[in-house]
Amino acid sequence: FLLLSFLFMAPLSAALSWQDYSITRSFLMIIPILIFASYGAYHLIHEINGKYLRLSLIVGILMTYIFFQYYSWDYYFFHYKNKPQAISAWQCGYKKLAQYIQKNYDKTDRFYVTKKLGQPYIFLLFYLQYPPSQYQKQASLTAPDEYGFGQVEQFDKFRFDVQSSDENKSTLYVTTSKEDELGDLRKKLDTVNYNKHEIFNIYE
Repeated sequence: FLLLSFLFMAPLSAALSWQDYSITRSFLMIIPILIFASYGAYHLIHEINGKYLRLSLIVGILMTYIFFQYYSWDYYFFHYKNKPQAISAWQCGYKKLAQYIQKNYDKTDRFYVTKKLGQPYIFLLFYLQYPPSQYQKQASLTAPDEYGFGQVEQFDKFRFDVQSSDENKSTLYVTTSKEDELGDLRKKLDTVNYNKHEIFNIYE
């Protein structure tokens, strides 16, 4: 009864969230499922009388486990990281973008960065090693939305809205390769790639 209660209660936290579904919110379900599976396998093995049949079953279970483990790790290390969906989901490319920004920081008055790929201010603060004390003084946030969350609009030279413009200053615009609404309006300077996939386009 306790394990069944645990199993049925585990997905409640994910169900109460307003965000999209996420596998990480169902991790608690793994514990009772593993216990049930282990209990069933143990009793199945001990119900078999024949020594060789029992050994064959154990070997079969182990081989099946090894096969799926090998397939899982092979996919994770060698194939998953190259999929465009994974690259987008893990918000890759910000490190290279920060390096480009760092090289052009002194000669640029304003950076307009898209918010289509996660929360860019977090990655820029991290990769640029921006002092927290300075950020806290400069950060400009929107009013909280219906869920109580505010968005960072700007700090320092960064404004997170590519629809804005400032013609009187030296300005760079950063968009994702998917949206790219500035392609016909401004001069393209560079592209940020990750594993041969375009992530960001940079315009002036």
